[in-house]
Amino acid sequence: MDYYHKLPNIGILKKLYLEDEMSTTEIAKKYNVTQRAVSTKLKRYNVRMRSLSEAQKLISFNIDLSKYAMNFLNGLLLGDGGLTLVNEKSVSYRHVDKNKSYIRWLKAKLEELGFKINHISQTETDYYRIQTRCYRNLKEYYNYWYPNGRKKIPDIKLSPITLLNWYVGDGSYRKGKNNTKKSEKVVICISFDVEGRNVMSEKLKELGIENSIYSDSIYIKAKGRERFFNFMFSGSEIPTCYMYKFPRRYLFGNE
Repeated sequence: MDYYHKLPNIGILKKLYLEDEMSTTEIAKKYNVTQRAVSTKLKRYNVRMRSLSEAQKLISFNIDLSKYAMNFLNGLLLGDGGLTLVNEKSVSYRHVDKNKSYIRWLKAKLEELGFKINHISQTETDYYRIQTRCYRNLKEYYNYWYPNGRKKIPDIKLSPITLLNWYVGDGSYRKGKNNTKKSEKVVICISFDVEGRNVMSEKLKELGIENSIYSDSIYIKAKGRERFFNFMFSGSEIPTCYMYKFPRRYLFGNE
């Protein structure tokens, strides 16, 4: 039994299907009827049904993001990560990196957070790329990071995993003489405008990490480096392929 009587009038039904771009399956779930009941009523009133390709473009999912997941993504988005507005209502996360082992690590981490990722692809410039499925409830998150369609640093909190992902993606480390603290250099590139660089510099200072801005980078001062690395190491896993960005004394506990 299809329970046609549970469906709203055709005016509401057409709005859900044509304007709100809901699928027949989503509408059926909303009114606790079968998908056949929805499609039958739409066809009865001569509503053109979507082709398979049109339907696939609208397919999107919802994902429950924990606070940790949001912090994880914030760190990626400070660097090379990006959100793609697939259509007006759904968003996917994408990431490109030159290191395939890092992309494999990141794929596994994102899947642990609940994202679905089909495969790793290679770009024409020999970089590696992953992209998640489309998620409707990432639209608000997209608006947070991309006001007016352009990426801009929002008011985020620098948690250990946020700082770690940002540094792994855009940071660099030059060893000191004899692998000691002397003449070390720690820098994070930041591909945002002057305002964005100032915002992140202040957020680092709020954590007790002394730094200064030059060009398109933030330089971590000598008296801020211990706090900088210790903060990141508090419960965060470092991808093996990028361990060279960290002083050995933090990785292995020796000077």
